[in-house]
Amino acid sequence: MTPEILNNLFSPPFPWLEYFGHWFILLAAFFEAMPFGFLVPGHALVMAGGFFAKLGVFSLAGVIMAAALGAVLGDLVSYLAGRRYGYDFLERYGRYFFFKREYFCRTRALVKEHAGKTIILGRFNFMTRSFAPFIAGASGVGFMRFSFYSLLGGSLWATLSVLIGYFFGQSFEIAVRLVGIYIAVAVLLSGLIIIALRWINKKAHVFTRRHLPILTVNVAALYIFAKIIDDVAKGKFIITIDRWLAESLGALADPGLSGAMVFVTDLFSPRSLALFSIPVFCFLILRKKIFTAAILLPALGGGYLLQHYFKQLLARPRPIDGLSFVEGFGFPSGHAAIAAIFFAFLIYAFKDDIRSATLRRLFIGAAAGAMLLTGLSRLYLGAHWLTDVAAGLCLGLFWLTFLIISFTLTSFAFKSWQESIKKKSITARARSLWRSCARLGK
Repeated sequence: MTPEILNNLFSPPFPWLEYFGHWFILLAAFFEAMPFGFLVPGHALVMAGGFFAKLGVFSLAGVIMAAALGAVLGDLVSYLAGRRYGYDFLERYGRYFFFKREYFCRTRALVKEHAGKTIILGRFNFMTRSFAPFIAGASGVGFMRFSFYSLLGGSLWATLSVLIGYFFGQSFEIAVRLVGIYIAVAVLLSGLIIIALRWINKKAHVFTRRHLPILTVNVAALYIFAKIIDDVAKGKFIITIDRWLAESLGALADPGLSGAMVFVTDLFSPRSLALFSIPVFCFLILRKKIFTAAILLPALGGGYLLQHYFKQLLARPRPIDGLSFVEGFGFPSGHAAIAAIFFAFLIYAFKDDIRSATLRRLFIGAAAGAMLLTGLSRLYLGAHWLTDVAAGLCLGLFWLTFLIISFTLTSFAFKSWQESIKKKSITARARSLWRSCARLGK
């Protein structure tokens, strides 16, 4: 039953996954064989292909063939490029794709001493996997000799990598039977995020202690969201709490309070918050907080798409005896999700600009209060169950923190690229000045 459930989980918003997934894996393996291949997570995507093959989304043989074909074709293109342009190409254009000389020098030495071993076994190392084919072409390794090594190494690498993902998928099926599919997916995603961030931080030291609360919120929100889905799907005790709270709030109905709640739910609706985000975005641009501003629009747009996807996936009806009638499914709450994204973003973007500790606490409290008040208005009006609102808040917080982490990494990479170009430009100018002085001395 697990393959069908997971297939339903991924198919509705991404119908191309089943039809173009093999091509995607082929391209991932292809581009990882380029000199800039260490920037492409091709190996991880190939293993993910094996994982989805075990869960019935892809064909196992198809994934292996796609990965092997992509690897061999990528090796061939990189080899021909090395044969045509030689080492000067990397010297001249390497800075545009974060070229690292130490990787190049090590791989060059290995190719000269053990060409066959480097091309075959080097497939299993991210450094040699990216540079070996190009260096083999630049070093004059024979075409037939290289083709044989590439075919053998690419096929072996593809088969083993896909099988690793396949057996991991088998373990995942066991976990699904024990804890449920949604919790298993959440734990898997959380583990991948933490492992990826630790690996990145060891290489580049991108994240600091101030990012730890963001990561904590990210993982906790994802787990709670998955736990709520699992409990709702299995009809656990939380459903009873939903009904009890809905009845209790219905008994408190009051014309004045109802009018206030309608005002709140309209003021903080997804459409209103989208309009409020425009001046916030412009203000951040004027303050030259480009990367912070860049988070806002994909956060709101992506959050809206995610809540709509889960509404269609779970198809949970709204309360039928509420004070307001709303069409469509209710889980998760779109109002709560967008409010969580918008107000949590305000906290992230502006809290450090407030120097007074008291004012900072008031600002954070007001933003958090507006977020919770939005959810409360939906509960009072009977537009959602408690679990709908809680799931919406968690989904919004997860998506926002995920984007913050991603954009932090992007910002660091962009700044590092600018600094490397600047350093190389200064070095080039210094060399030019030295040569001019030398000519004058002569």
